[in-house]
Amino acid sequence: MRMAKRLVCLPLGASPLLLSMYHKPGSARFAVTEGLDAEADAVGPGIYGGRVERDESGAVVIGQQFEEYNPIPGPLYAGGGYTELAQAIREGDVTRVARLLDDDPELVNDVLTGAASPLHLCGMAPRAGGAVTQLLCERGANLNARDSWGYTPLQRAATNDCVDAAKALLAAGASLEISSGLDGDGDNAYELAKRLRSYDCIFAFDDHIAAVNT
Repeated sequence: MRMAKRLVCLPLGASPLLLSMYHKPGSARFAVTEGLDAEADAVGPGIYGGRVERDESGAVVIGQQFEEYNPIPGPLYAGGGYTELAQAIREGDVTRVARLLDDDPELVNDVLTGAASPLHLCGMAPRAGGAVTQLLCERGANLNARDSWGYTPLQRAATNDCVDAAKALLAAGASLEISSGLDGDGDNAYELAKRLRSYDCIFAFDDHIAAVNT
């Protein structure tokens, strides 16, 4: 299985949804902004956090993932960039996230491309911070859900050094010990943080472990 070294969303200034208005599907620029941006070491909504196809019953359609970035079958990208909730999370807009969840509480565990949940995005987008992460946790988000790579939200936060999200996840009860990978044989969140030199998360994890053992 191909494991991502780091998997981060494209910056807000390069919104795939906006860029798609100016670049036709199939063009080189469109492919980069919807999928892998190797130069920025980032991925777009086609790969992670984007809208997914659903069948007539509303079930997520599983098949070959966008650009085969992950060769394992997963939710198919429907096009159209990020969902409204995903974009609000990326922007750190707590008020908007709360309103969307009030309107549809089931969105808290929505399935996005890369089999990501909204909570996974908190570990991908620094602007989400602790407030959005805490809100999703309070609304019933699955704390230890796994994406297409077998990563939990805390493990995503660890790989991207999103320390505020990591602290909120730990406070809500997310597991620091769970191993990553679909077979459960990868590094846990603490080991990932150390391997990728996510120093803020390392310090936060050290504090958490010390508090638990006190």
